[in-house]
Amino acid sequence: MSIVSVTGASGRLGNVLVRHLLARGDQVRVLVMPGDPQAASLEGLELERVEGSVLDRPSLDALVEGAQGVYHLAALIDLGSDRAGKVWAVNVEGTRNVIAACQAAGARMVHCSSHAALQRWPVEQPLDEQRPLALDEKCAYHRSKAHAEESVLEAVAAGLDAVVCSPATLTGPHDFAPSLFGGALIDLYKGKIPILLDVVCDYADSRDVVDAMIQAMLRGRKGERYLLSGQVLDMLELAAILREVTGRAMPKRSLPLWVGWAALPFSLAIGALTGKPPIFTAGVLRAAVFNREVLHDKAAAELDFNPRSMRESLPDTLEWFRGRGWID
Repeated sequence: MSIVSVTGASGRLGNVLVRHLLARGDQVRVLVMPGDPQAASLEGLELERVEGSVLDRPSLDALVEGAQGVYHLAALIDLGSDRAGKVWAVNVEGTRNVIAACQAAGARMVHCSSHAALQRWPVEQPLDEQRPLALDEKCAYHRSKAHAEESVLEAVAAGLDAVVCSPATLTGPHDFAPSLFGGALIDLYKGKIPILLDVVCDYADSRDVVDAMIQAMLRGRKGERYLLSGQVLDMLELAAILREVTGRAMPKRSLPLWVGWAALPFSLAIGALTGKPPIFTAGVLRAAVFNREVLHDKAAAELDFNPRSMRESLPDTLEWFRGRGWID
């Protein structure tokens, strides 16, 4: 029985990965932060737990000791300004710590990056693995993911055995928090979003993504990047699928992004007054401009990646929310 280690195991993608690894018969060791608010996602699973964080090198050394493979999923997703530097610390410095631990232990690494790490422009052309990293991206989160991936690729050139996987926005069950997108789906279902913004996004089911990541560990080529994309939809297209699978009324109007930019000061002001996260930020609006085609031919050919459609994924997602008591 092989030992595999996972950072970010309690997160949106991590807990699904852990479930699939256990189903394969792997012995799974996870890094758990003290007081992790998402720890409930791992309850009842037979895991070896190491307490610590990606910013604590001794706990990372304990995590990877004796492991044949390390899945690095830990990241802080925040599309705000990152004035405190937390996004950079976790996403970049944390990744560099994981790299160093893997190098010391001689472990193979699968790094979970993001489409956000790549330059999207020109958005009229398909996004594929050949795009350069967005190292100067204005959004702090996007920029941090680009620099984290750059650190992995530099370590590969120095001898690290690593593969990069870049998933789309995730759908599917086991969304415990719920995630930012999961929360938006719940609000759409409940009719709390009467008008949409002209946002384009790429969606893939988390179950398909983790299966491809497992194949990346088993047979992905060292130093290669694999886009794990699914179905690219604008918000009206997504709402139409939701209407089809639920029978519920959905918004039929989408406002151009300039309306969001015009309203941005009000969103930030309301957030400051209420002490709650803004309805949207500049990072959210920048992320809304995306390629209408994202290619996953490479992952399909080499990792057997075959993502299901959103018409297949969304009913399972909503059933999960229903079981948690968040809808109906």
